[in-house]
Amino acid sequence: MLGDNIRLIRASIKMKPKVLADLVGITTNYLNMIEKNKRKNPEQGLLKKIADALGVKIDAFYEENFENIEAIKKEELPQELQDLGVEYVEVIREAKDSKLTPEEIRAILKVANSLKHK
Repeated sequence: MLGDNIRLIRASIKMKPKVLADLVGITTNYLNMIEKNKRKNPEQGLLKKIADALGVKIDAFYEENFENIEAIKKEELPQELQDLGVEYVEVIREAKDSKLTPEEIRAILKVANSLKHK
């Protein structure tokens, strides 16, 4: 049930397994095992990351039978984020972990771009 719901939610927003796996920091193979219910008890922290990446509450993974997927979504992940490559996902993760604010990151990018175009 848990894995089936994760797969259903992911498919409903047209997110590829590799994109979800990259966003949460696991292999596509491991995600596949979760979605096929071969990993019965994934860690709560990992489930929280998956829920956040899918834009749902973690409770959605435990629903017995939800008829309206729209009711459980917080928001759809924009296609632009779905299409990001692994390198960009890693850079975003590093930026988040760096404790820099989004404004500081934008300032660094502005300087880097100005140096690049000289």
